[in-house]
Amino acid sequence: GAGSVTGTGAGSVTGTGAGSVTGTGAGSVTGTGAGSVTGTGAGSVTGTGAGSVTGTGAGSVTGTGAGSVTGTGAGSVTGTGAGSVTGTGAGSVTGTGAGSCSQPTTCSALQYRSKYSSSRISARPP
Repeated sequence: GAGSVTGTGAGSVTGTGAGSVTGTGAGSVTGTGAGSVTGTGAGSVTGTGAGSVTGTGAGSVTGTGAGSVTGTGAGSVTGTGAGSVTGTGAGSVTGTGAGSCSQPTTCSALQYRSKYSSSRISARPP
């Protein structure tokens, strides 16, 4: 594609589309779409869609959709949808939907609200 792909180190860097993909270190960085994907360290960073995905450290960071996903540390960070997901440390953070979350408890509450507020509460008869 027409994007910019830069690989430094022993890792694997793959860019498909018009985005910018930058890999530094021994990790695996894969960018597909018009987004920006940056991987630094030994982790695995995968970006699909128009979002921004940044992985730093030994963790696994996956971003799908138009959101912003940032992972720092040894944890696993997964973002799906238009939201913003930030993971720092050794934990696991999963964000799904259009909200913003920074830790598992926040994400769980967000998923509950987005799932049930629109269906059960709004569909409740007056």
